[in-house]
Amino acid sequence: MLSHCAVAAPAASPAASNDAKDPNTAARQEVLKGFARTLAGDHDKAIEFYTKAVELDPLYARAYDFRGAARVKKGELDKAVEDFSKAISIYPDYPDYMDVYYSRGNVYIKKGLFALAIDDFTKAIALKSDYAGAFHGRAMAYKGNGLHALAAEDFKTACKMGLTQACDAAKGVIPRKGVK
Repeated sequence: MLSHCAVAAPAASPAASNDAKDPNTAARQEVLKGFARTLAGDHDKAIEFYTKAVELDPLYARAYDFRGAARVKKGELDKAVEDFSKAISIYPDYPDYMDVYYSRGNVYIKKGLFALAIDDFTKAIALKSDYAGAFHGRAMAYKGNGLHALAAEDFKTACKMGLTQACDAAKGVIPRKGVK
């Protein structure tokens, strides 16, 4: 799912960037080509374009992010985690990158790594406190870890933020006495 991939054209820079928000023009063009291929469902070609972008500008965090998302679509979960992790390492506290933590958290859920998923969703929430999707994701991870009371709390929070699927999920995770 590429729900977080609303591409806003980054600012141009004449040389390779050392600031993840300012990729060079050639790298930015490769990302835009990759994004077009992603939208067309051609994830192999998209990955080629994103790879070219990171070759042109190794500090272009969004290129790693988008490549990771394309790899998720192909089922390449380990490679996706590597790409999301690289994007995060370049700019770990940039508020607009809360979606990278969210994406990696979703991959961790698919891999059954619930504690890592909880960490990522918590970081996404720290960067954007009204991120309903991150509350929902963290609730899913809590549920996977058997932490039903915490899952119910996060489902309710996401529901109050207007995420309908969290409202439905909250009904199915009612903590019982003696349940974590």
